[in-house]
Amino acid sequence: MRRKLLATTIAIISAIVSTPAEALIPLPNAAGEYTYDESGNLTIAGNFSLGDLRPFTTSGSYQADSQTKQILGYDPSRSWNVGDFPVEVIKFGDLKTYGLQKMSLAQINQGNTASISLNQLGLLKGQSLKDLTKAIPNLGDRRIKEIAPLKDLLPKRLHNRQLEDILDRTPYDLSQEIEKEVNDEVKQYIQQQINHNQVQIVTGISEGIKLTSKSITEEINLIFPDAIPLELGTVDAAIEQAINEGVNKATAELEQKVSRFIESNYDRASREIDIYINNQIQEYQIEIERVIAVTTTKYETAVKEQILAQGDIALEKLNLDGFTRKFDEYKNIVNDYARESTAIATKSIDSYVSQKFGNISSISEQIPDNIGEIKLGDYDLSKYSLEDLPNLKNTPIEKFKNYQNADITDVPGAAELDVNRYPTMPNFGGGIALVDLVFSEAEKFADRAISGSIRETFNLATCSQGESLNGGCAHIELGGPSPFNRGKQWVSGDSQEVKGGKNLLKDYKGGKEPTGRLPAYKSPFKMVLRNNDEATDTADLYLALQICVTDITGTEHCTPHNVMEFPVYTFGVGDLIFLGVTI
Repeated sequence: MRRKLLATTIAIISAIVSTPAEALIPLPNAAGEYTYDESGNLTIAGNFSLGDLRPFTTSGSYQADSQTKQILGYDPSRSWNVGDFPVEVIKFGDLKTYGLQKMSLAQINQGNTASISLNQLGLLKGQSLKDLTKAIPNLGDRRIKEIAPLKDLLPKRLHNRQLEDILDRTPYDLSQEIEKEVNDEVKQYIQQQINHNQVQIVTGISEGIKLTSKSITEEINLIFPDAIPLELGTVDAAIEQAINEGVNKATAELEQKVSRFIESNYDRASREIDIYINNQIQEYQIEIERVIAVTTTKYETAVKEQILAQGDIALEKLNLDGFTRKFDEYKNIVNDYARESTAIATKSIDSYVSQKFGNISSISEQIPDNIGEIKLGDYDLSKYSLEDLPNLKNTPIEKFKNYQNADITDVPGAAELDVNRYPTMPNFGGGIALVDLVFSEAEKFADRAISGSIRETFNLATCSQGESLNGGCAHIELGGPSPFNRGKQWVSGDSQEVKGGKNLLKDYKGGKEPTGRLPAYKSPFKMVLRNNDEATDTADLYLALQICVTDITGTEHCTPHNVMEFPVYTFGVGDLIFLGVTI
C-alpha cells in the first residue's frame, strides 16, 4: 500500500517537472499528456526536430563489413563519442521510412534558401560533375557560363559549351576543338580585314579616277571653251571594272594562301604564322601596285586618246606632258593610299593572330583532366549560393549519389526541420499504459513480458536470471485501465538481448539487439528501457537504430536494432508510457 501511495505522489510531481517530448515517437508533454490525430492515433510533438535529441551518453561505432557495403553501394560505417549529438551521426539512409530524402532544399527550408551558400551543403562532398548532372534536372543542358562555380573554374573558351558536352572530353580533344575554332576565327578575321582593305583601295582609286577626270575636263574646257566636251564616263567605268577585277583576284589568292597555311600549320608558334601572313600581304601589296600601274596607264592612254580626238584643237597648244605629270602624281597618291591602308590591316592582323594563337597553349593547360570527375565539394564554395547551381534547391535529396550516407547536418535546415513536416510519418496507434512499478536487477525473473523483437516475440516473452546479461531481470510493470496491459512487464535492455535483424545483415554484432518495443511497423528505431532505478522509481527510454538496405531483387536486409542508441526520455512511476505495436 505504501508503495502505491508513493507511486501516486511521484506521478503528480512528474506531471509538473517532465521535460518536453524529445523523440521520433509519441511522448507525453510537460503535463504528462499525449496528443492524438483526427483518427485517434498518437502523434509526436509537432515542434520536435532531430536537433532536439540529447547527446550520446556512451561512445560507440558501426563498422559495415564488405558484404554490407556491396549491397548498400556505400559505406555506412560511423563512430561517435560521449557528448556527440545524434544529429551529427544519423544519416539520411537511416530515415528512409520517414521520407525525408524525398524533400528538396527548398522544401526543407520552406523556400528560404537565399542565405545558404554552397559550402554549407556537405551533400556536395564526393559528388562529381557527372553525378550532379544525373541528379539535378537539366543541369547538363546549361552552358558553363550559366553555372558560376564552373565559369570560374574552366577557361573562357569553354563557357559557351553545354556541361553535358564536355563531361567525357579529354583536355586533348577539347584543345583540338579550340584550335579549330581559333583557326576559323583567325581566317574569318583576316578575310574581314583583307576585304575591308580591298574596299578601301577600290573606293580610293575609283574616287581618284572621277576627281582626275573632272579636273582634266575642267582644264580643257577652260583652255578651249569651244571644244567638244570630253566624255570620260565610259573610260572611268571601264577602268573601275579593271581595278575591281585585279584587286578581287589578288584578294582571293591571298585569302586562299593564308587559309591553307593556317589549317596546315595552326600548331606552329604564332610568330611563324605572323611572318608567313606578313610575307603574303607584302606580295599582295606588290600585286595591288601592279594593278594600280596597269589601270592608271590604261586610264592615261584612254584620256589622251579622247583629247587628241578633238580635230580642231592644235596639238601644239596641248601640254600633254603636263597631263602625264598629273597622272604620275595621281598614281603616286593612290599607291601611297593603298600602302597605308594595307599597313593598317597588316598591323591589326598581326595583333589578332598573335593574341589568338598565343592563347591556345595556355588555354589547353587550364583545362582540367577528367572534367566529369571534378568534385565541387573539394573547392572553396563560400562565395556561391544555391542559385549558382541551377535547379539544385529544387532537387530531392534522394536524387544525389550516395545520399544515404550523407549526415543530416550535410543538408542545411534538415536538422532543424519539424518532424511533423516529414513526408511519411508512421501510424503509431494508440497503445499506452501506466508505469506502475520500476524494478532493478534484483528481480531474477519476468514471465509476463511484452518486450522482445520481431524475430523472437513481443507477446509474453520471459526473462530469467540464468539467461540474463547481468544476473537479473530489471523491468517496469505496467498498470492502467486496460486489462490487457495490467500487470505486463517491459524488460530493460540492460538485462536482456534478443535476436534481431533479417537476411544478410541479421548477424551484425552477433545478431542480438536489446529487448524492447517497436513504435511502429518497420520502424528503424526501437524503444529500449535502460538504467532502471528503484531508488528514484525511474527508467530511461532510449531509441536503438537499425540499418536496412534493399538489393536489386527487392529483398530487404536489416541489421538488428543495435547500430547506435540515444537517450530521449526518463519515465517515472505514474507516467503514461507509449507501448508501440505488438507484432
